[in-house]
Amino acid sequence: MLFQLIFQFGMYKVYICILLTVIASCKTVFSQSRKVVEDTLTQVEIQQLEIGLKKSTFYAFYMADSFSRRRDTVHCGEWFSKIDPYYFLSVAESPANPDSFLNKFRLPEQIKSAYRNRYNVVYSTSITKDFLLMKQLRDEDQDIRAKLERCGDSTTCSMLKIKMKYTDSIHFEKLYKYVQENGWPSIANGSLFAALIAVHDNKRVEYYVPIFKQAIIDGKLPFEPLKLIFAKKKFSNSSFDDLRKRIDTSVKYSFVVNQLLEHRMPTNVEDIKKTIKKHCPNLDVLLIYQKAFQFDNYLKWLDKENSIEHSNGESIIQQFFNEFQVVCSSRFTKDVWSVYCLPTERKTDQIMFYILLK
Repeated sequence: MLFQLIFQFGMYKVYICILLTVIASCKTVFSQSRKVVEDTLTQVEIQQLEIGLKKSTFYAFYMADSFSRRRDTVHCGEWFSKIDPYYFLSVAESPANPDSFLNKFRLPEQIKSAYRNRYNVVYSTSITKDFLLMKQLRDEDQDIRAKLERCGDSTTCSMLKIKMKYTDSIHFEKLYKYVQENGWPSIANGSLFAALIAVHDNKRVEYYVPIFKQAIIDGKLPFEPLKLIFAKKKFSNSSFDDLRKRIDTSVKYSFVVNQLLEHRMPTNVEDIKKTIKKHCPNLDVLLIYQKAFQFDNYLKWLDKENSIEHSNGESIIQQFFNEFQVVCSSRFTKDVWSVYCLPTERKTDQIMFYILLK
């Protein structure tokens, strides 16, 4: 499935940076569901994207990582050799030191040595001007957002927000002009850095959707940036008020499921299952992350959930929803789930699960 082609390692750092804007202050809705993609793309487009992904360096990384976890050094080495060095230049935490990522894989020494030499040549002689430009835009983008995240008083925060709007406008125009003149950049020209800037450009979401699709087909991007744009588009047609009104006016059952904050199955899951079974299939469900004023914890929680899913195949949220598929298969589809984030005046975070009766 397309959604299984989500990648680990340094990609976390790149796309969690994107999420700082997408979910900052809980001003968006985060949904992870195969249905989200299938509702947005035609079957032909999905097939085209899958074909493109399977030919890309991102898929090579995914396969190398998978075989490494299985301790299959031979196949790990075969796939690792297909990874574009510019991928690691884009995502590695210590790009000057290839062993910082080589040592994360179970590779034959011959493959490791050959790739180290290949990477060092690219690092020392072949970094393009476009790559450096896109990296500069990314670094400036993340610097202002990191400062805004840490600001401690309203005056400083207000000044930083003004500065961020100014720097964003410059970055957005530079990328837009570049894409118009040159098309979407290759990995060697900073594709992954550019994706972060494009996702932040709310006014040009529709402009970048077909460009991202083609970039995936061409092997220039993984699927994550397009998925994030879809999430933002979905949010543009929703509102916190509508979500709160739905909760407040529905006949419902409410469950506190705070164990999910610690990535553990809630102790009341059996009670939830009994309630769902009783009213199946005439119900809807909402899992709501009620967020206090700062969003750091939500970001860390979301990152951990994605990390668990990438490592083990199932995050605790996915396992949680799959429990309901067992008792109400006509209503729930395996591995399809959504989490909504709402701001709250609570002093601490809380996760609520609502069963809404139709």
